[in-house]
Amino acid sequence: MTPGARAADGLPHSFEDMLFAPHPFTSPAPQGTSWDGGQGNGMVAPGFGVTSGARGADSMGIAARQPGLLSPAPVGGEPIFVADTGPGSGISVNPDQEQSQSGGLSLYALDECRGSCAFSLYVGVGVEDHMEDIFINSPSFPTSWDYRDSGLIAATFSKKLVNFYDWAVLEPEVGIAKRFGKEDEYEFWAALYLRWMKFPWNDYVKTTLGLPIGMNYATGIAEIEKDRADGGDTSRWLHFFSPELTFALPEYENEEVFVRFHHRSGGYGLITDGGGANYLSLGYRHRF
Repeated sequence: MTPGARAADGLPHSFEDMLFAPHPFTSPAPQGTSWDGGQGNGMVAPGFGVTSGARGADSMGIAARQPGLLSPAPVGGEPIFVADTGPGSGISVNPDQEQSQSGGLSLYALDECRGSCAFSLYVGVGVEDHMEDIFINSPSFPTSWDYRDSGLIAATFSKKLVNFYDWAVLEPEVGIAKRFGKEDEYEFWAALYLRWMKFPWNDYVKTTLGLPIGMNYATGIAEIEKDRADGGDTSRWLHFFSPELTFALPEYENEEVFVRFHHRSGGYGLITDGGGANYLSLGYRHRF
């Protein structure tokens, strides 16, 4: 038999066949193809790092094809790394959405977006009421809140980093805002959002609830913030906590509208004794 050839059953039947035939466990990795470890066998192809399939094909030229080890999965906008924590747990690279749903902690690539980045714009109106009062002490609808003659327009950039079993994601955000009306300061912030994604009506309207923790800097201290301090100290640096609800149609899930309660405060004394400002905001977010 010619070296490199195979018998009719497709299997090598000699040492030369095994030595010279294309290796059954490897083959050229097509551009745009990624590989996951959905079989939960606890193995990863040697030399494969946390990278996209296309980039891996450029640098390696091969991808593991052993049945039960790695299997092809589309890349588009999905997490690039999964640590399967179920029985017989393994590690997978570039999983598809179904693999992530079956169990795993997914990490997104830092150097590319593919659906994990987002840009948003929103506008808000100043709220006189304290956040604690309208959400905890005396919960009420926005129609009954007290508003002031000031507003805010803001822009943000965010990037998903970690996906927890498709139940929630960690998404850092940086933002800038300009106040208008009776206030004219700028705000800058950096925050880490924990975004809950599982809602029973997601087949009709995809919904997320985002809760952040971060820091906010204002270029000045407005009178409303001094009044909220009740004679105590306040600061240009305050705690940033701006919860939001997002909504998107399933067929246009990268186009979101959201309602955000833009809030900065002393954080119950963690930063200052008082101060801060609130804005009920409506915005649009594009994911890319």
